[in-house]
Amino acid sequence: MRTRKLDGLLRPFPKFTMSAIEERQKLYQKLCEIVWDPAAAFGTPAIPTQRVDRSRTRTRARYDVAITDLVAKGMLPQGVQLVGSRRGVRFGAEVLDDGRIRVDSGETFGSLSAAGEFVLQSQSCAGWNFWRARLGDHEVKLVDVRREALEQGLV
Repeated sequence: MRTRKLDGLLRPFPKFTMSAIEERQKLYQKLCEIVWDPAAAFGTPAIPTQRVDRSRTRTRARYDVAITDLVAKGMLPQGVQLVGSRRGVRFGAEVLDDGRIRVDSGETFGSLSAAGEFVLQSQSCAGWNFWRARLGDHEVKLVDVRREALEQGLV
């Protein structure tokens, strides 16, 4: 108790007067400071939590396929145009030579999901499901192209 400086605050009061209530409030405040501050409670500094960006590793960890792999194996043409739609609004993008995705407004992204999140103005987007490749007069979901490449053992 002395290391926490509670010895003077933790004592009985014969009558609970206004001054006794104010003294008890000091004890409550000190206890809250100890409980809510790990450094005060345990004598070690709090470890800051780091937010891990899993958007780039989630798909690769599961499938180990990048869009550049599909281009390199001939499953998609180089510079393929991408389209996506949500609630009747269509969005466009292009796959650059280095695998980044450039949306119609000019911004570039390192993943399909990040590009989808940007155009949709949302916090999450399953990029492989959202984007479709424009191949001639038809559109093919990228998730289907990826699945076909995996089934054929190309990637």
